[in-house]
Amino acid sequence: MSAIRSALVVDDDEFVRDSLARQIRNLGARVWMAADGDAARQALREPGQFDLVVCDLKMPGVDGVELLRDLGELQPEAYLILISSVDAKTLQSVAELALSRKLRLLGALQKPVTAAAFRQLLAKVGERPSSLMGGEPPLPLSVAEVRAAIETGEIGVYVQPKLDLRRGEITGVEALARWLRPNGEVWLPGRFMPIIERNQLLEPLTRRVAQQAFAVAGDWLKAGLRIQMSINVPIECLDSLDLPERLTVEAAAAGLPHSQITLELTESGLMTDLTRSLDVVTRLRLRGFELSIDDFGTGYSSLDQLRRFPFTELKIDRAFVNGAARNPSLRSIAESSIHLARDLGLKTCAEGVETIEDWELMRELGCTLIQGFCLSTAMPPEQLPGWIAARASAWNLSVPTKAPDPGAEELEALLRAADRGLVPATNRVA
Repeated sequence: MSAIRSALVVDDDEFVRDSLARQIRNLGARVWMAADGDAARQALREPGQFDLVVCDLKMPGVDGVELLRDLGELQPEAYLILISSVDAKTLQSVAELALSRKLRLLGALQKPVTAAAFRQLLAKVGERPSSLMGGEPPLPLSVAEVRAAIETGEIGVYVQPKLDLRRGEITGVEALARWLRPNGEVWLPGRFMPIIERNQLLEPLTRRVAQQAFAVAGDWLKAGLRIQMSINVPIECLDSLDLPERLTVEAAAAGLPHSQITLELTESGLMTDLTRSLDVVTRLRLRGFELSIDDFGTGYSSLDQLRRFPFTELKIDRAFVNGAARNPSLRSIAESSIHLARDLGLKTCAEGVETIEDWELMRELGCTLIQGFCLSTAMPPEQLPGWIAARASAWNLSVPTKAPDPGAEELEALLRAADRGLVPATNRVA
């Protein structure tokens, strides 16, 4: 807790100010107090003054939302705790605003603030705050360097497992792009995707990811491990009328049935030609590819797209999954999405499951699949078979195998597996 050397407590209630300041002083920190937003704004103008700011929202003069702007501009390295008597939904909206401003938010508490809840947030100082979880910042890379990395396969595929909650099996993975550097470093997409998106490199990247992912899943299938392979297909790629033919060729080369491939359609912008996109997507489905509407409820993924396109899966965005067990609004959105998918005959996949509580909630709500850090981070494809085998016994999982003949016997086996249920791990898996 030595990370807090100095703190600012901003609240127009003297009792609240003194109570919170006392707890912070017990950590050995110096504490400044401000009774209104104007005084707090003046204090923030002292550069590098505070390691922690505790801020009320409703105050005379400058309010807490206005102070967030000052904090982001003047002391962005300070940790932040929000407190307020406003309703939970409004408080959550301000918390989202703080995160969008890249502030180091530890949490938001409704008044009256209990000493235990406040200490719990203080204990998070030193952890990597949620506002910084998006990965490393983009790098100043040249287009030629990135294009070469795609062509040579240096930007390759990692896989993140998906757990079928009904069957108790790892039945699928999502292929995720990673830049495997010659020095052994592994770069996350946040470091190179911006330049790819700005320079029309999404299509060659998607083609390379598909080749590698299909080959990996084909090798697993030959070894008796049947895994559904999901790849992201940006909406820009749907302008290519020959996309179904190209993916068919890649799947055939890998010996992978189309039914074992899920194409997750991701939208970073509006479709340039709806008719053309509908043409391509419909032919992909006619060829037997599974289709998932990715990041449902965010961006341009909408009910209209769900109505028009022949999706087989609805993927619930992590924004509505992570923390849903503790947030009634997120739970309601996730539950509504699952019920909608069920009514439309679609599977559901919840991404961003990071706690056992959210894992249990998704099962309770009837979600089909989950993926996220609580299950596993993304890993090199060659590690997946061993990872499954190592956890099959501990988690009472089944190992997905190539079925000799899909029919009544397979259906009966699947029903038995569904009846078993699943006991989730008690610890987060790295």
